[in-house]
Amino acid sequence: MGDPPEPGAVSARSAERMKFFTDAVVAIAMTLLILPLMESVAEAGRDGVTTSGYLSEHGGQLFSFALSFVIIASFWAGHHSLFEHVERYSVRLVWLNIAWMFTIVWLPVPTAMVGSMAEDGPQKAVYIETLMVSSAVMVVINLLLLRSPDLWVADYPPSGGDLTAAIVLTLLFGAPWCSRWLSRGPGTTRCSCCS
Repeated sequence: MGDPPEPGAVSARSAERMKFFTDAVVAIAMTLLILPLMESVAEAGRDGVTTSGYLSEHGGQLFSFALSFVIIASFWAGHHSLFEHVERYSVRLVWLNIAWMFTIVWLPVPTAMVGSMAEDGPQKAVYIETLMVSSAVMVVINLLLLRSPDLWVADYPPSGGDLTAAIVLTLLFGAPWCSRWLSRGPGTTRCSCCS
């Protein structure tokens, strides 16, 4: 007949609620990205800064906002593509999805750091490692779903393409971290980004 359902699998309607909740969390995270810009515009207005002066002075902040907005949108698109195949969810899938949402909600913090603070290694490391963890969680979600046909929409299994994309992103974002870790000398307790 088929594999027995994964323990804790629940109804299709509940899976839709989880997807809608995830969409809302991602939308809120994308909205949070703009808040530091709104504060800096208000400060510039009080200080009599012109539009061109503001754009010149806050170029890094504007770039980090735009970059993170596109990254979150891309991560959401990958999540959406994968979850089109999900009809039911399990407790494991819920917690993995929550872990993924945590990385998305956290991303506005390193974005604000990159755009507003003086540049340093830990700042960039926090940003890139957040992207790496988000991608790694998507790898695990993909693997769980590929091994849980009871969670799929009937006759619409997830493809390996979503898994491949998540693995490539994890490796891409993990490369700088691995490089730093491998380049540490004997007895070094901190990575080169933190010194």
